[in-house]
Amino acid sequence: MFYNPVKPINLGVEYMYGERKTFTDQKGIDNRVNFTAIYDF
Repeated sequence: MFYNPVKPINLGVEYMYGERKTFTDQKGIDNRVNFTAIYDF
């Protein structure tokens, strides 16, 4: 999701969720929140 408060600035947030299974049947879970700020000049 991105938010543009003023023309040259963009703010963003992203939520990621993931699961995986290894070759030895171990399971892993990943939760992550990423933030970003972009300035266009």
